[in-house]
Amino acid sequence: MKKLLIFLLMAVLLAGTISAFEFDNIKSYDHFKKEVTIKNAFGLGKDIAKIKLNTPLVYRVPRGYQKVAEIKVTSYKQLKILINDFELYDLKRNNQTISRRLDLKLKKYKDKEVETYGETCFKVLNKTTGKTEEICNFYVNGTKIIKEPYWVDFNINEVKINEPFVVGLFTDVKKGDKVEWIPIIQGVRINEWATWEEGPEIVDATGNMPLFDSNWITEQAGMKIYVHPSANVTLVRATLHPQANCDQVLVWDVSTSSFIANVSVNAATHNATIGINLTAGHYYYVTAQMNGTGNTHQTPYSASPSYPYNGQNVDVTAGVQCGQDVSPCSETTTRIKLIQSVTTRNLTYLVDAPVVNLNYPVDYANLTVPDVDFSCYVSDPSSLSNVSLIIDGSIDQTNSSGINDINYTFSKTGLSEGNHNWTCTAYGDDGESTTASARHFNVNTTPIITISSPVSNTNYPTSNIWFNATSQVNVDYWVINYNGTNITIDDQSGTSLSKLLNVNDGTYNLTIYANNSNTGVWGVNNSVKNFMVDVNPPTISVTSPTGTYDYLYEDYNLTLNTTITDTNLDTCWYSYNGENKTFSCSSGVLSTEYFNYTKGVNNLIVYANDTFGRENSTSVSWDYSIFQDNITYNSETLVTNTETFSIGVTSDSSLTNVYLVYNGTEFTTTKDGGTYTSTVDISNSYVGTQQFRFKFNYGGNIYYSPYYNQTVSDVLFTICNATYNVPFINFTFKDEDSNDYTTAEISSATFEYWIDSKDVSKTYNYINTTNKSFYAFCFSHSDKTLNVDMRVAYKNDESPQRVYDPTTMQLTNQTTNKTLYLLKSIDGSYAYFVVYDSNGNSLDGVSVKVTRVISGETILIGQGETDDSGAVNFFINPDVSHTYTFSKEGYSSKILTLTIADSTVREVFLEGGEVTQPDIYDYGKGISINILVVPTNTTINSGIESSNDFLRNNTWYNFTYTISSSYWDLEDWGFTLKYWNGTRIDFVHSTSSSGGTLKVTADTSNQTRIIMEYYYVVNNTYINKTKSWVIYTESPFGISQVVGRANTYLEANLFGFLGNDNGLFGKALLSVVVLVLMVGGLTYRYGMRADVFALGTIFATLLFLNAMNFIPNPDFLVGKGVTLGNFLIYLTGIIIIGFIFKEEMR
Repeated sequence: MKKLLIFLLMAVLLAGTISAFEFDNIKSYDHFKKEVTIKNAFGLGKDIAKIKLNTPLVYRVPRGYQKVAEIKVTSYKQLKILINDFELYDLKRNNQTISRRLDLKLKKYKDKEVETYGETCFKVLNKTTGKTEEICNFYVNGTKIIKEPYWVDFNINEVKINEPFVVGLFTDVKKGDKVEWIPIIQGVRINEWATWEEGPEIVDATGNMPLFDSNWITEQAGMKIYVHPSANVTLVRATLHPQANCDQVLVWDVSTSSFIANVSVNAATHNATIGINLTAGHYYYVTAQMNGTGNTHQTPYSASPSYPYNGQNVDVTAGVQCGQDVSPCSETTTRIKLIQSVTTRNLTYLVDAPVVNLNYPVDYANLTVPDVDFSCYVSDPSSLSNVSLIIDGSIDQTNSSGINDINYTFSKTGLSEGNHNWTCTAYGDDGESTTASARHFNVNTTPIITISSPVSNTNYPTSNIWFNATSQVNVDYWVINYNGTNITIDDQSGTSLSKLLNVNDGTYNLTIYANNSNTGVWGVNNSVKNFMVDVNPPTISVTSPTGTYDYLYEDYNLTLNTTITDTNLDTCWYSYNGENKTFSCSSGVLSTEYFNYTKGVNNLIVYANDTFGRENSTSVSWDYSIFQDNITYNSETLVTNTETFSIGVTSDSSLTNVYLVYNGTEFTTTKDGGTYTSTVDISNSYVGTQQFRFKFNYGGNIYYSPYYNQTVSDVLFTICNATYNVPFINFTFKDEDSNDYTTAEISSATFEYWIDSKDVSKTYNYINTTNKSFYAFCFSHSDKTLNVDMRVAYKNDESPQRVYDPTTMQLTNQTTNKTLYLLKSIDGSYAYFVVYDSNGNSLDGVSVKVTRVISGETILIGQGETDDSGAVNFFINPDVSHTYTFSKEGYSSKILTLTIADSTVREVFLEGGEVTQPDIYDYGKGISINILVVPTNTTINSGIESSNDFLRNNTWYNFTYTISSSYWDLEDWGFTLKYWNGTRIDFVHSTSSSGGTLKVTADTSNQTRIIMEYYYVVNNTYINKTKSWVIYTESPFGISQVVGRANTYLEANLFGFLGNDNGLFGKALLSVVVLVLMVGGLTYRYGMRADVFALGTIFATLLFLNAMNFIPNPDFLVGKGVTLGNFLIYLTGIIIIGFIFKEEMR
């Protein structure tokens, strides 16, 4: 086991070494590209190299030390060795393995200068056909640089990763070789390649072999060459075999059926220098002949055509002897010139004709005079008739002297400007003629002007400028143009100009013209650019700031507009308030800069200089009508705030009125010295970002300050929640009689609240019909003091409604705790009053408040107003004293302290005085609502409301909403019924002002809860409430089913238990039986005698029976807030706790 662990550990440690071995290298081969890709890690690793075979799969090469293959390599990692080994097989000897030295060489390139060639042609008469034919010769006309490849010994360290390189395989090729070679590269054997075969070949081929016609291959007339349509190929030379006795090489263009070269062979080197560009897409024969003994077209020879690639120079190499022709040459006259006939391939003979050679002008001569002498040499084997000068294709002059073998000179005057050509034509007495190849020349008598002064891009600090120039020909007069106007100088004829002129400041481009004295041809030179004359300093013009500004303030962004003009403008700057600032400027172009104004600094100086150091400056000043010294305001505020805005300005008596313009509305200001102040009450309509500014009436003109922004945020007074959780006021409730805390609902509450100004106050209405022990109200901005004018109507099921309506209260985040008192119906009675004036007339609208002292605090018990008959009543505690305050505007108030225990109507008389009470709205006044839900198969009995909060699943129920109003007119009322997941079942509503009943029938389905959201609208106020029912699923085998069925059977009187007490006795009897059976059975079965055990069993049994609504509730407990079942459970629980405590105290 230990050995195995050691082996595994070594395998992990050597994993990186194994990845460097070659045994896991594999190859992939592209047959079309002849390209091998070698990968590491059995093909799962990275590419190591790509190797492409550039030479043909069967490559014919001459004998001797030759390149037998060429490969292109791209390595993707640093290689230590390129080729591991070679396998060589002799295909002529049944694939026997042979041994041969193979050398690797790296292909490089060097620049090489080679000759380029031109062509010259002449016409001869073919005596056989009687036709004149043209013979052309090639000559060296220049050189060009080409990239010539060469080979060096291969060194793996010279090649770079990811950069392709070419490697050649060189060996000694033997006679009759036909060898297959297989390289092993990076451990991979590449058997898809290749064979070399001994034999003649024209050029090195490329892997991009163009297609060719098979008929072309089978022809045996000389070496064949095909030029690819996109190639650019030069045929440089042809090299013959040393034993070949041919002395001429010819090149035949098959595509045009014409010879394009006839070149002599150098007897020493066996080379024929050709030097012609081959036409892309053409086929060619390269053949040889022996001039002395005949013409042969058998060599150089190759059965396969050559395919030179783009930019290649072709060297043709022959390998066989030149043969004999059947028609040897018989004439040896020195004037005979060979011409090859395509069809007969026989020699033809040239008849006697004049010989014409052109002397001068040379070809492409450039002449600067219109009068020219032309010279040509003419001779004729027999006798000469005449010689003519041909200019531009037309005979210009003819010499008919007939003098033979001399130079003929023709003088031509008045040649026109431009390009021309010329030649000489000679006629012999036998009618034969010869015209030499035309030469070209150009006549240009335009003066060539050279300017020496002024000089381009030169600054001249003087206005006196010398204009100096020369011409290669005499001129009559000169024209100088440096500012768009010609200045003629006619007193300096000859070849030079020297003129002093006065030149204004500026930058100029100079042009000088000159007129040839002999031909009148004009010459021009406009090479002098941007010579500059600068004598004067810059001129400065400032258009702002100037004059009087309407309104300025500290750091006001003033604009400097200035135009500075100078030919050689260099630097511009200004000085303000003790600081210099450089700015960008261009001559004659308006420059605009901005700077911050400082009060009292009302002047500025602009400076500028030019490249010669000449400086100038200009001072400007300005004033203002109104200067803003300061402004005071709050950038943020709240709705119901009163905001103060003030601005301090410096001005004069022309300033008469100042207004604040807030959100487009003007507000007047009060003045205190130079400070103007205004206030704005922030209403709810201003929520958002508001703009304001001040408006000034100055000397009958209206000026404005800049705009400023104030952000106004809304405020909210609301019942406390997760968002608003800092209580400003908290209401709790006590029973007035017992002074115990109790619960209550707020049937309606109205809160008018503001921070600073009641004129822009907000109102919050609140209703909650659920009895709660407290109600806490919060304000959105807990750091503020809030003014609240409130009216709160509250009640519970046992107490009639009371209203809390104090005077305006100031609330803060230090919570105001307010206890509101209720009095149960059974503990109170009504006190009745009728209020009259002093004349005995009943008074309506009298405000009455009732207070009493509870625990040392005066408590508002009730408040209201008299009706049209002057009557008002209050529900009070008849056992205590109350204080009644009667008040009405225009009447004196009256305060009474009474203990009222009867229903006697008491009369109150008001004499005068004035008390004003606000309107109070109770939106629950006179409203009666009844919610019923019963199964659809059950008749709804009048007056029976479903008090069960549980509904059975998969059961259809009728949900009804009944509302009536004896006080308010109902504007709209209705309800939405929906499932707990938010899916709406239905929505119904009505606009009946007196109310009515709405119903929706719905299936409880398998949902968990159904919710009714019901509402009504009175006095444009929306009041809404929510009622929900839990949906349950009954088990047919549960205990609750047993008890429920028992209830059903009892209520159906199947056993006659209902009797006269509606089943109270029967349910009580069965409850006792169940208790006895449960306690007795468990005690008997398990032998438990402890009191606590028995009480626990009784407690659990009572809890279950009460939950199933099985324990009856006697009439005397109805409406008392407790049921018999609840009482028994509480009592049993207390006894159990007592027993436990007793046991623990032992």
